[in-house]
Amino acid sequence: MTRAHRSLALGSLVVALATACGPRVPIPASARLGAEYPFPDEERRIQEVVDLAKETMKRDYPAGTPAKRDAHIKAHGCVRADVTVRDDVPAELRHGVFAAPGPYRAWIRYSNGLPKPPEDNGDNLRGMAIKLTGVAGPKLMTEEVRTQDFLLVNYPVFIVADPTDYVEFARAVSEDSPLGYFLGWNPFDWKIRDLRALLDAVGQETPSLLAASYFSEVPYRMGEGQAAKFAAKPCASVAATMPDDPSPSYLREDLVKRLAAEPACFELGVQLQKDAVAMPVEDPTIEWDEEVSPFVPVATIEIPAQKFDSPAQDAFCENLSFSPWHASPELQPLGAINRARRVIYDEISKVRHGQNAVKRTEPTGFESF
Repeated sequence: MTRAHRSLALGSLVVALATACGPRVPIPASARLGAEYPFPDEERRIQEVVDLAKETMKRDYPAGTPAKRDAHIKAHGCVRADVTVRDDVPAELRHGVFAAPGPYRAWIRYSNGLPKPPEDNGDNLRGMAIKLTGVAGPKLMTEEVRTQDFLLVNYPVFIVADPTDYVEFARAVSEDSPLGYFLGWNPFDWKIRDLRALLDAVGQETPSLLAASYFSEVPYRMGEGQAAKFAAKPCASVAATMPDDPSPSYLREDLVKRLAAEPACFELGVQLQKDAVAMPVEDPTIEWDEEVSPFVPVATIEIPAQKFDSPAQDAFCENLSFSPWHASPELQPLGAINRARRVIYDEISKVRHGQNAVKRTEPTGFESF
C-alpha cells in the first residue's frame, strides 16, 4: 500500500460510498454529441482560479526568484520525436492534423503532475505533453501559428468536475490542504468518487515513463458535431520493473538510460464520443467506456535514441508553454474544465515568463543543443 493510500484511506466505508457515487454534473437528457453546456457564473469562477493561482505563485516565487509552473513543475526532460499521421485514418477522424497522412517534428515534455512530493519515488501523476511543430492553418490562439499540443497524463479521468469544483480544489491546494477539498465537515458533501480517482491515479507504479499509457482526460472537438478524447499508448509492451530502491530522480535516470540505447514508440489514438449522456463533455470525472468506443490509432509517435539531458536543453524545456488551446479549430478543447484552462494556462504562462524575463515563443522543431 502506498503512502497516499495509507494517509487518506477511509476503510470499507469509502469504497462503498465511492462505488455508489454517480456523476455530480447535471447532464441534459437531450444532450447532443459534441455539444457544450456552459455553467452559470462560469467566467467568475474561472477568474477566481486565476487569482488564486497568481497569489500562490507570488507566494511561492517572490520577485527576483525564478518562477515555475503552477502544476507539472518537475520535468524529467524534453525529448525530440517524430509524429506520423497514418494513411488509414477513418474518414470521421480526418480533422485538424489528422486530415492527411504525413510527418511532424515534435517535442515531448515528461513531468510529474503534482507539485508535492517533488521526488519521483513519491506518489504522483505523470505527464506527457506533446507539441507538434510546423502545423499549417488557423489556430485558436493566434500567436501560436505553427503548433498543436496534446496534454496527457497517465490516468483517464480528471479529478474535478466543473468550475465550482475547480475553485474549491485550487483553494485547498493553495492552502496546502488538498484533502479538505474531498472531505469536508458534512459527509453528504464528500467527493468520494473523485478521491478514489486521485488515489488510484497517484498510487500507480511507474517503473518507466516509456512503459506507461497517457490520456487527455478531457474531450476535444473532432470536426463538426463530434467530440473525442486522446491517448498515447506504447506500440509494444516495454519491459520495466520498479527499482528496489528508487532514487528521487529515478524516472529521469531511466529515460536517459533507455533513450541512450534505443528508440521508443507510442500510438496516438482517438476515442469518439458515442453517447452524449454516458460519455459527457461537461464532466471529465466520468471515464468513457473503451468497450463502447475503443481508441482508434491515428498517428505513430517515434522517439529516436538521443541524449536530451544537457543544461541547454533543460533550459529550453523549462521555457516551453503547453496549452490544450494550442490547437486548430477542428480540434477545439471542449467542456468547462477546458474553457477554464484556456484562461488559466495563458495567464500563468505570462506571469512565469514575465518574471523570468523570457520571451514566450513556440519551437520550430529544428532546435539544436
